[in-house]
Amino acid sequence: MLPIVRSGFYLALFVCVSALTNTATSANQGTEDRALLEAIKKGQLITVQTLLDEGGNVNVKDADGQPALNWAVRTGNAQLVTLLVSRGAAKSEAENSAIDTARHIAMRLGYQDIVRILSSEKVPSPDAAMLANAIADNDLEGVSEALLIGISANSLDFTGRPVLALAARRGNVTALELLLKHGAQIDQTDEIGFTALMEAVRNQKISAAVLLLKAGANPDILSKDGTSAAQMIKASDNAGLKALIKR
Repeated sequence: MLPIVRSGFYLALFVCVSALTNTATSANQGTEDRALLEAIKKGQLITVQTLLDEGGNVNVKDADGQPALNWAVRTGNAQLVTLLVSRGAAKSEAENSAIDTARHIAMRLGYQDIVRILSSEKVPSPDAAMLANAIADNDLEGVSEALLIGISANSLDFTGRPVLALAARRGNVTALELLLKHGAQIDQTDEIGFTALMEAVRNQKISAAVLLLKAGANPDILSKDGTSAAQMIKASDNAGLKALIKR
């Protein structure tokens, strides 16, 4: 009977040691994950890189389910976002509909370089690319030529958003006029519900906002998070913007 008793004892001991080891490992991993998240939130690029090199989980989430990439986007640090993406951070749609994707956060905050990083799969047609590039380069002759040969004024740019919004973000009034003349839908929205007017207002492109309002843009359209251009104007400290809508 004694050997059996000893075998049972050692088995129980092994189970206890394994449980303690797993608990310690989990606790250590939790500490490492928290350290990585804190470094990301603070935009500490070198620290983040070091922690990832040491095996940090690039797809770690906080207690609310927000992935690390979302927090990186909020810092506005394109290098940090690029680092996480290069290490395998998931850019796909969030499983929880209550949580924004990293791309949507960048779009809402106006971090255009980060939107571009997170939009690698959204490649426009060659025709749309020609028009989008002309607008981005402020090449008005190129914009006019693209529209005259029949490229749609409602084309999408390299981030999957209307080219009218691209012109509005850049405050390119002449490009806006050309696009509207060739049939651009003035209140066309992107995937987060932003219009060209919202883009102009957020980027404080007053001349572009004035043109869009005079052309009939609706300042009361709500984005998917319930924001309108009118609300953005009222919340702005820019006197020029506030003068656009008197309510």
